[in-house]
Amino acid sequence: MSFRHAVTALVFLASLRCSGFDSTAFQPASLAAWQRSLLQSGQFSQSTPGYMFDSQFPKLLTTVEFTGHVRALSKEKTEFLLAFTRTVGKTELLAAYRSEFEVREAGKSYWILVQKAKLDALSKSVKPGVRFKLYHRFAGVAQGRVFFYLMTDLSVSGR
Repeated sequence: MSFRHAVTALVFLASLRCSGFDSTAFQPASLAAWQRSLLQSGQFSQSTPGYMFDSQFPKLLTTVEFTGHVRALSKEKTEFLLAFTRTVGKTELLAAYRSEFEVREAGKSYWILVQKAKLDALSKSVKPGVRFKLYHRFAGVAQGRVFFYLMTDLSVSGR
């Protein structure tokens, strides 16, 4: 296990155990701008093989439109989560993330990984076509092209 993966694992586990939700800890960021800045920083590239975990696990706030589409995790995302949970020695966490939902921002689609309880809350609170505030964490990149975001919370006020 690399040092980077170990640090990421500790940050991830700490975030799972945190009680209370502090919306002020999330920085406003567009998904497209966030991805562009990561690619421009050289931290990640389109040709990076394998998985890269972000040890800072940044907290982001993005206003997006819910499309209403939900699907089971792709093989690629399941493998990413498996690698991540193996790194932290907590493969049972994989069971918490079985689905992802689609959002749109500025005409582009993104798929956000979500725990079942959070998906249930999203489905009850947000109808397709409605814009909402998505509180999420950036987890990392697979094969230099697929960016992983984990939903933390949502707000439908101020649509």
